[in-house]
Amino acid sequence: MPAPAVFLLLLLVGSASGPGQEEPAAPRPARIGVTLAPGASRSIPVPLRRGEFARLEVLQPGARLTLTLLAPDGATVAENANPTEDDEPLPLSVIAPRGGTFTLLLALDPSTTSPVVVTVVLEPPWPASATDPVRIEAERLFAEGQRRRAEGTKEALRAALALDLRTAEKAGQAGDTLREAYARAEAAEVHWLQGELRLAREEGIRSVGLWRTLGRKKQLAAALNDLGAFERDLEETQAALEHYGEALRLGREIGDRRLEAALLHNIGGVYGLLREHRRAIDFLRQALAIKRRLHWHEAVTLDVLGMEYHGLRDFQTSLRYHREVLEMRRRSGDLRGQAITLTNMGWNLDDLGQRPQALALFRQAQALAERVGDRRQEAILLDSTGKTLAALGRADEALDCHQKALALSREIGDPEEQVYALEDSARVLLGLGRPAEALPRIEEALAITEETRTRIAATEHRAAYSAHARERYDLLVDILWTLHQADPTAGHDARALQVSERARARGLLDLLAETRTDLREGVDPALLERERAASAALEQLATEQAAQVSGGKASPEALEEKSQRLAVDLEEIRGLIRAHSPRYAELVFPQPKGLEAIQRSLDGETLLLEYHLAEGRSFVWAVGPTTRVLRELPPRKTLEAEVRRLYRSWSTVGADGARAAREAAVVSRMLLGPVAEQLGARRLVVVADGALHYLPFAALPLPGGGQRLVVDQHEVVALPSASALEILRRQASSRPPAPLAVTVLADPVFDARDPRVSHRSALVASAASPGLLRRSLSESGLAGLERLPATRREAEAILALVPADQGAAALDFQASLSTASSPDLARFRIVHFATHGLLNSRSPDLSGLVLSLVDAEGRPQNGFLRTHDVFGLHLGADLVVLSACQTALGQEVRGEGLVGLTRAFMYAGAPRVLASLWRVRDAATAELMTRFYRGVLVERLTPSAALRTAQLALRRERRFSDPGAWAAFTLLGDWSWPTPGG
Repeated sequence: MPAPAVFLLLLLVGSASGPGQEEPAAPRPARIGVTLAPGASRSIPVPLRRGEFARLEVLQPGARLTLTLLAPDGATVAENANPTEDDEPLPLSVIAPRGGTFTLLLALDPSTTSPVVVTVVLEPPWPASATDPVRIEAERLFAEGQRRRAEGTKEALRAALALDLRTAEKAGQAGDTLREAYARAEAAEVHWLQGELRLAREEGIRSVGLWRTLGRKKQLAAALNDLGAFERDLEETQAALEHYGEALRLGREIGDRRLEAALLHNIGGVYGLLREHRRAIDFLRQALAIKRRLHWHEAVTLDVLGMEYHGLRDFQTSLRYHREVLEMRRRSGDLRGQAITLTNMGWNLDDLGQRPQALALFRQAQALAERVGDRRQEAILLDSTGKTLAALGRADEALDCHQKALALSREIGDPEEQVYALEDSARVLLGLGRPAEALPRIEEALAITEETRTRIAATEHRAAYSAHARERYDLLVDILWTLHQADPTAGHDARALQVSERARARGLLDLLAETRTDLREGVDPALLERERAASAALEQLATEQAAQVSGGKASPEALEEKSQRLAVDLEEIRGLIRAHSPRYAELVFPQPKGLEAIQRSLDGETLLLEYHLAEGRSFVWAVGPTTRVLRELPPRKTLEAEVRRLYRSWSTVGADGARAAREAAVVSRMLLGPVAEQLGARRLVVVADGALHYLPFAALPLPGGGQRLVVDQHEVVALPSASALEILRRQASSRPPAPLAVTVLADPVFDARDPRVSHRSALVASAASPGLLRRSLSESGLAGLERLPATRREAEAILALVPADQGAAALDFQASLSTASSPDLARFRIVHFATHGLLNSRSPDLSGLVLSLVDAEGRPQNGFLRTHDVFGLHLGADLVVLSACQTALGQEVRGEGLVGLTRAFMYAGAPRVLASLWRVRDAATAELMTRFYRGVLVERLTPSAALRTAQLALRRERRFSDPGAWAAFTLLGDWSWPTPGG
């Protein structure tokens, strides 16, 4: 046996030094490779002197391996095993009770399906110290904890946790950082399995710190992965993404494909929690591709994929995934996994209306969860059972289930399940006619929701979280409406208005409150450098993509994938900057305004119409300076179906005008009819909700007004929320007025074939669109970008209305991204963009304005002013005009309004934005804009009055009389005008 002979020689060298000899260099650990067949064993001799401490590790691939150290007389002096098939090193330590040759026996369980190769690493022995017995005791306790954990029962897990905590204490006393790190990690996992999430996070943080000290990248990545899971379940999603992201970088650095797959899976799970289902599916599919190549833990990812399809309401696809997973978990004997999969299947059946079958699955899952001690899953199942019982009309039984779920989720400290149990019990109580009892429950649920939301640092994630929580606000409004019906004088209608503001206002209020705050102050310079590098890489890719595609250096698909990955990386880095910013932590999240504050912002000529759409019924408030009326409207689904139908008619060239008029009358009766008596002749300020954001109220017929439209009698202004008005005004009043009147960016150059490009013969025929821009073009329904020659005439007509020294034009190649990003823009009170606007409904950050894509020599350049770029501008403008296609549209996120360019420009400092709701004809836009600016700059009208005047003028002209030509533009923001006439 040549390998053991070499091993012995190394040991002898390691212990050979005598008096008067120079101390040799510290010997390195001996390493031996051993191949074991299933059921086989191998022995390795280990010479030790009496009283020496010996420690070895066996590096193994997750096999059921047993280690036994036998004394020279054959007695067992130490042993360890790997009952959980973990792939971490398996240690064994001993203080030799006598001198001689000991024997290390390695045995592989007969159930193993194939031979395995292990590596034995033996550290050179040393004379035992006073702390070494403590080390051995820590190791023994840890091994016992592993054995108890493998049993999988509730009692065994509690015992394993106690053993892990004792291990950590002993290892800490002995200075054995490695063993303490392992023990903390195991303790954290057991806390997590038992639903003790905050305790799990505390131990996870300790474990991460220890692995950082040790410098072990693989174990650090695993600990970061675990910590991310604890934070995910605590709904601290930004922290979870941060730790998952660091772990993913480490996993790729060390080439650990399993870890990479696990982290891609977990990141997908966080996006699922944030209800970003398609993004979640993208990450999960990446994880599944790796797992299938490795034949490793496919079931877990398949199960979560099923959940994401459930989130997309594709219940049959979801069930197909879950049935496949259930069979896999039954074959492997995974009881905990079976409980989870049965729960997921029950949710699908419930949504498909098969509720008795869903109840049967929930009961099976409950028995399994109780058997393995998964208390969090027990709480989930109790609440799920209650919801199904409520749908079956068994309200009293449902309420009992929700009460038990609430008690259990409070006991284990799970905020997510507490919220669900509170919300669902409130819903049952309302159905039982007990709204006063339902009220405190839903208010507690919302308090937890908002407290959780403030810990989500990335704005996009906060919006998604609020979108998921919107139904809780809807329920609270419904409860307050019910109480208002019983007692109209108690002020429940005013409280309901404030709840409606809370449901929509938080995202924009957060942004506006932070507008003038430099969130990068005090942030780690390394993080800022990562942001700079990622941003530069993305811009460079956008600039070079056209040349790469035309030169055949890369496929469009590869470039598209690279663009998407860079964009995701940059988004996550910016989220980390916000999370790590000392000044961000000091920000006070502004509270939405109550009725009295809203009324103070209104004058006698203005009526606020605030809409709140919900599944059961919707509502509208008509609020004046001293009055308020609350009215019930049809359900969200009914309203939105009619509004979308009308939107299609108005935004489609050549649509049937008579049919559109009938559709408009239906929408008007639904939305304006209930408050017709309050309208008068006042300015209407509309706070829309859901699909109503796409509706130009000015083009609706007046209730009972025959052929008269709203625009005939009213100015119309839109607001993202009533509470935002005060902040918009305060923001505008806090800066000095800009010195110049207006600047126009118009008629940019999109193509190298454009006649304005010089030396065209030396260039490729056309500049291919960069990946990010190409995606937005596709989602806007455009195959390419045509020149907009009327925008040049539009710019000339606008600038003719002001003195030469008060206006400026950036045309042709000057209508560029660098011009739009220049600080010079802050010198103008009005900033006007006349170009193509693009909507990316899936990724709002990729919405934007298209400026010149080539330079004067025809070389490709980045000309896509994306939403995120706009957030970085610092404007002094009183008004931004987006004379472009679809610029008022963005991703519709329930509870946050439209996330798009209008919000970005408000963030950048503009208190009002004029933008389009659909793709507008070039000539009609030029005519409307000329008349609008004449009203503002010459006739000294406010923007809202000037817009109404321009729309009425176009409506009277036969060629522009259709609403599709004149109604698309809407004014958002403050209707007052600080400097009439500029």
